[in-house]
Amino acid sequence: MDIFRMTALVNLSILILFFIIGIIIQLVSGTYPIGVRKNGNKFMSFLIFFSISLLIFLWISYIINLSLVKNIVTLSFVSRIIIITLISILVMCFAALIEIIAGINLGTSFRIHSKEENEPVVLITKGIYGIIRNPVVSGIFIYSFSVTLLIPNIISILMLIMVLISYNYKVDIEARELKKRLGPEWDYYCQNTGKYFPKFINKSR
Repeated sequence: MDIFRMTALVNLSILILFFIIGIIIQLVSGTYPIGVRKNGNKFMSFLIFFSISLLIFLWISYIINLSLVKNIVTLSFVSRIIIITLISILVMCFAALIEIIAGINLGTSFRIHSKEENEPVVLITKGIYGIIRNPVVSGIFIYSFSVTLLIPNIISILMLIMVLISYNYKVDIEARELKKRLGPEWDYYCQNTGKYFPKFINKSR
């Protein structure tokens, strides 16, 4: 296994371990990590599940150098360029950093889905949430992009498109719920933070 695949393996292992530890800490502290699914669109829910499953499958297939995936309508000339592979791995590590920072900033406010209707909503604005409203989803987008660069074929491109469409839909659903529950506080927050990436112009000033 070369250094690139080893890095991808370590990256995946750290992310999974961090996720498991986070859930255990929440359960021990009495916080239930599974919220209420606000998204009533079953197709979009399936698309989220399928696209993330495909992302992990492609990620693992890169690590084990699965020839089956590499031979499916692939842009092999891209995957043979070492600098692109290096950039992809660096981007992947950057995505992992975003995910970990976002998880730490959320603390026990982390939910896989939205909170119950009767649960109070506290707007997290510390750390990375002070500049990005959805850093966890930003990390998923960046991961998807890096895996597409690592395995540039029709499957990874479709995966990237599905991730972008489905998660953007999910984020918009949750944003409407937060606007309804937080009102002006949410509007002000949106003016000063980017949806997926930092804003360079502060509209509130």
